[in-house]
This record gives sequence, structure tokens and C-alpha cells, in this order.
Amino acid sequence: LPAEQIRSIYKTLGETQPERIAHELQELDEGNVGLGILLILIITDPNGMELCLVSSEAFEPAIRDAADFLGPDYKIREKLAIEYAEAVAEAKKETPDTFGWAV
Repeated sequence: LPAEQIRSIYKTLGETQPERIAHELQELDEGNVGLGILLILIITDPNGMELCLVSSEAFEPAIRDAADFLGPDYKIREKLAIEYAEAVAEAKKETPDTFGWAV
């Protein structure tokens, strides 16, 4: 979102629903890398889910510069997914009554 809109949201929520501001507005000076001021605001939606709002003036150029536009390595993703599933299954076997959702 544009920085002006983020500041407006922050001001409005601060006046009307301050409980929805999860973290105060942060301003990071990214001028040393040519991006200017990056605004970060974390708020909650009406259901309590957190949303991170960032200023497009600094964020979008940073993303564009960091992108290599290559697709994901699906072989590595599959390998990591299998390793993770195996680790979870092993951990669940070792502590079946205290693992995650079983508590």
C-alpha cells in the first residue's frame, strides 16, 4: 500500500480501534540502498488474524531487485517435504500422547 494510506490506517485504527494494532508503526530508513523509508504496520483483521502492511514505495522495488524470476526447485521441495513428514512421524511415535495436537 502507499505510505500515505498506511499512515491513514494507523491513525484511524489508533483513534477508533486501537486493540487492532498488533505492533506500532515502524519506519525503517532504507535510503542507504536507495529505497527510502519503509513503513511496516501489523494490525489484525476483524477475525483476529494478523496482517502486515508495508509501504509500496520501498517494498516493491526491493522485491523487484531481489527476484531472479526462476521457478521453484520441485525436486528439492519434494525431498524436504518427505524429510519433514518422516521427522514428524518419528517424533509422534516417540511421544504419541504429547505431540502437538494430542496434548
